Amino acid sequence: MEKTVFIIPAAGQKTKLSTYQEIGSYFAKRGITPAFIDIDWRWRKSIEDCAQEAELKIREIIEQKPCAELYFFGFSMGAILAHILSGHYDAKAQVLASMPPFFSDDIPRLTYRMRFFANFFIYPGADKPRYPDNRLYSELKTYFLIGENEGKFERGELLGFRKHNYPNHEIFIVSKAKHRLDENYLRGLKKVIGFL
Repeated sequence: MEKTVFIIPAAGQKTKLSTYQEIGSYFAKRGITPAFIDIDWRWRKSIEDCAQEAELKIREIIEQKPCAELYFFGFSMGAILAHILSGHYDAKAQVLASMPPFFSDDIPRLTYRMRFFANFFIYPGADKPRYPDNRLYSELKTYFLIGENEGKFERGELLGFRKHNYPNHEIFIVSKAKHRLDENYLRGLKKVIGFL
């Protein structure tokens, strides 16, 4: 049995992009086989629908090849899905890169503009997902990555709010990085994945 990481991309992206393939190679160098989970990011599709779609693919992979250890990686909206799904399995670690502040617990803390964006563009007409029960994460190693040049909510207040739910977490501010997988972000990710 082997170690496997499930890699979930940002909304609107596919894992065939060179950046996700490169991230997969970082895990492979640590002896963790990447399994790429693509999502049908259709307009007005709920996050719960996306999570169910991803979970069906994950179960199929596990049934075909049992895994000794499971890891989850997601970027942006993919990080929300990775976080939700890692609680369904006895995962070893989760790497959450630039997870946006769009859980229902986050939204009241956002500015009016960000609340409007979350309510009408991210979750139009759908229930916002709640943070999963933090008891599921008491043993799970959680790595948060945030770009140095991302918004204050991602970098500061809401990250501070989130981290209390995770007794076994580390936070990494990626130098010179924005909310995209550029060379600065990939360099930071490579370093963090090296700790696994």
